[in-house]
Amino acid sequence: MSATCEAMLKAFNNAVHSIYLISEGISSDSAREMLRDNIVKTRLSSKAPIPIHVVSLFCHNNDTETFLQSIAQTADG
Repeated sequence: MSATCEAMLKAFNNAVHSIYLISEGISSDSAREMLRDNIVKTRLSSKAPIPIHVVSLFCHNNDTETFLQSIAQTADG
C-alpha cells in the first residue's frame, strides 16, 4: 500500500468535511488501482461521502494527470 493510499484511508476514518490530495509526481499503476478502489469502497459505505479535491504540482505525465482528474470527478472534488 502506498503512503498516499494510507493517508487517504486515515483521512476517511476521521471526521473531516473534505480531503485535499496534493501530488507532485508519478504514481505506480498498482497504487492507483488500490487508491481508486478504496475511494469507491469508502464512498459507497459512507452516509455522507467526503469530497476529494486534487492539486497537482509540476506533473508532466498525462496518465497521472488523467488519473488525478478521475479521482476528483469520482469524489465530487
